[in-house]
Parts: sequence; C-alpha cells; structure tokens
Amino acid sequence: MFKINVHVSGKEFSPHAKNVMPGSTDFCLEVDGNLDKILSNMKEKEYVIAKGKCTKFGFRGKMTSIYLRDPDGNLVELSSYNQNEIQE
Repeated sequence: MFKINVHVSGKEFSPHAKNVMPGSTDFCLEVDGNLDKILSNMKEKEYVIAKGKCTKFGFRGKMTSIYLRDPDGNLVELSSYNQNEIQE
C-alpha cells in the first residue's frame, strides 16, 4: 500500500521535501518487514536518513515510520502498522 502527500503551497507540513515547490509530493510506502533491519540496511548503504524511527498516525491508526531522501531531496516515508514496531 502507498500514500501520496500533496502539500498546499505555503502550508506544507513536516517533514517534507527539501525543495518544496507547487505540485511537490512526498510518498509513503507501507512495509511488512522489520523497520530496524531496514533502517540498519539503509545506514550500511549510506542512504540519507531524514528522520529515524518515530510514531505517527496513519489511515489505519498508530504506525512507526522512518524517512529517507531520494537523490532529488524528495521525502520517502517507510511505515509499519506492526504492533511490535510501534514505539510508545
């Protein structure tokens, strides 16, 4: 499952793309895997981590997310609704 965040110019919510412009979008991918393992793998490969594990609220309730940046600085959110992943 995925979600696309479309920001209203001048009223962007955080976190967001580095260079927000009209029409900019960020996207979220729901993952079934273990976020700790995914985060560790991303750090090993030297991906830019915009924000480490944090608890958020999504369409289905409480979830844990990590945020990465693509090569253009856009925000990519990886989220898990797995109760074992959720930080209190």
